[in-house]
Amino acid sequence: MSIMKRNLKIVIAKTLIVIALIVIVCQICYFKGYKSEWDKIKCSTLKQHSPKFIIMILTANSSKYASRRRNIRMEYLSYPFKHRSEFKHYFYVQRSLSMLQENAIYNDFLWYKGVDRYDKLSTKVWSGFKTLYDNYDFEYVIKTDDDTAINLDILYNSVFVKYNATKPFYGGRFSGNNDLIARGPLHAHSKWNRMCPPGTNFSRPINGRAQGSLYVLDKESIQNAINLDIPPSNCEIEDLYTGSLMQMIKVKQYKVSGSVGAKWKTKCNQTEYYYNKQCSKYAFLHRVHNERDWNIVRQMYFNQTH
Repeated sequence: MSIMKRNLKIVIAKTLIVIALIVIVCQICYFKGYKSEWDKIKCSTLKQHSPKFIIMILTANSSKYASRRRNIRMEYLSYPFKHRSEFKHYFYVQRSLSMLQENAIYNDFLWYKGVDRYDKLSTKVWSGFKTLYDNYDFEYVIKTDDDTAINLDILYNSVFVKYNATKPFYGGRFSGNNDLIARGPLHAHSKWNRMCPPGTNFSRPINGRAQGSLYVLDKESIQNAINLDIPPSNCEIEDLYTGSLMQMIKVKQYKVSGSVGAKWKTKCNQTEYYYNKQCSKYAFLHRVHNERDWNIVRQMYFNQTH
């Protein structure tokens, strides 16, 4: 009996030592700034994997967009290619009960603590950039939306191979001079009605901006833009705000081939020629909304249909 008690005490002592070591490690992580601000995960594993690319996918905190997230996970995030291990993705979303339940299954949410509204999009996007910058080792962040399909192989070659890992880097599909701001609001009821205030540094990026469906920033550009410490509230149209920041820190623009809005549907779903010669060369396609759209994407990018 005494031997059993002694063995039990040894086991308890060893357990307490392990717990103490975990607490010490987490305290060290905390003071080094490695503590996660979006979840209660073990800080000792936070920087274990250092991907070259982090994909930050904006999504709404609603279960009605779950099918979009499911298609993204099952399609371009799952398709194998040579450099797949260099990519890590997170859906950037506000907490809710349904989102917590979904994250319990997939563990791929990055939590946003602010107000999740379209007129606060610049705040949300740059809060995400700062969260990633503070907590992860990476070279590039790909900001995209949950209605954008990406061919990661083409994107990798467009960004890392074609431009030979150029830094600082601001890549995307650029719209030229910002005629949107020059014309003013398009419609009184539209999302564009909230323009950047006239006379501010955000009123018109002279060299245009990368469209918000997908753009790529390297870590140095994100750091330099954060150091400007200019409130996003001055311009809540996120791609204009980002374009203005990149212009202010003098980051050169690099074209990443991609299609615009719904135009790809009329260009790319008619004949086999268009599948092979036009849209299959794009790094990304925007406004992929339903199963029909995804079937076209599968055929174009991956030569598959469901």
